[in-house]
Amino acid sequence: NDGGSTITSYTIGYRTPPGSGAFTLVTGFPTSSPITVTDLTAGTTYDFELAAVNSAGTGTFSSASASATTLAVVSDNSITATTGNLIFAPSTGKASLSSGISTVTLSDDTSLDFAKSFSTASGGNINVGGSTFNLNSYKSGTLSNVDLTVPQNIGGQSIAVNKAVNMTSGQSGIPVTIKNNAIPNISASIPDGTTVLAPSGWDGKIAPPKTGSSSGTTPSGFSVGGTVIEVGSPTVVLLFDKPVTVLLSGVTGAVGYKPAGSNTWTQITNVCGETFTSPSNPTFPGECSISNGVDTKIVTYHFTTFGSFSSSSGSRGGGGGDSTPPSIVTTFDSE
Repeated sequence: NDGGSTITSYTIGYRTPPGSGAFTLVTGFPTSSPITVTDLTAGTTYDFELAAVNSAGTGTFSSASASATTLAVVSDNSITATTGNLIFAPSTGKASLSSGISTVTLSDDTSLDFAKSFSTASGGNINVGGSTFNLNSYKSGTLSNVDLTVPQNIGGQSIAVNKAVNMTSGQSGIPVTIKNNAIPNISASIPDGTTVLAPSGWDGKIAPPKTGSSSGTTPSGFSVGGTVIEVGSPTVVLLFDKPVTVLLSGVTGAVGYKPAGSNTWTQITNVCGETFTSPSNPTFPGECSISNGVDTKIVTYHFTTFGSFSSSSGSRGGGGGDSTPPSIVTTFDSE
């Protein structure tokens, strides 16, 4: 009973163990669903009560809910769709950050895990966010009538799309930003509504940008330079329905990439059209680069390891160590 006045918010109480002690009250919850309660302890059982708030004050609290247990933190420290960081319906091909959230900060040893929410292709179709798409004529993002039943060639690696998940920000129109607290000057920004297209071997995890390995065979006349960044998955190549732009600060020469599962670097020879500020997109699933004489942008439809190249008098080895990148920012084209 709202007493004739419009309900403006809700107050929620929670306690542990259920049925014992006073409730901790949290005010200001919105009137729309779902309502997300944060700051709970993983692996702990709670019960809840709820009361409506309007201009007349706070109403009578509901009876305590059935008890619920928050999920324990997973052993590999992944931030997962089951810990409250993401709202999802299993296997629907869609996951959303909680309301008001658009940034997730990870580390070298953690990842964003979509294993519970990605969908798997069946009968030549795949479900993305509740809509069914034909893989032989895929239309999404900047892709139009692309035949994804044909494996995509990324640096000699054959990528057959079998899984997909559409990522939605908790702030409408604001990109989902993934950061690494080990390298604070690097971030990956995914536009609201971008779809990840992945092979069957994908475990659902997206790792934040991190310092990559310079090992591998380079094109004749080059060695791997001082800038190497790995982003996405160390085991498979991830594709997207919108191109990602990787900004290599301080890099002006040749650049290339090494796809997951390969020990061979590929030089990016295609030059992006238009301007450095707003370069044109490459043809899916490829990539292009453009420099302003100070920095270089790589515009690409895939997550792999990217790096700068240095001229070398015949050396084809890229070395075996890790390199420390200068300022690198990874963003996704929202158009």
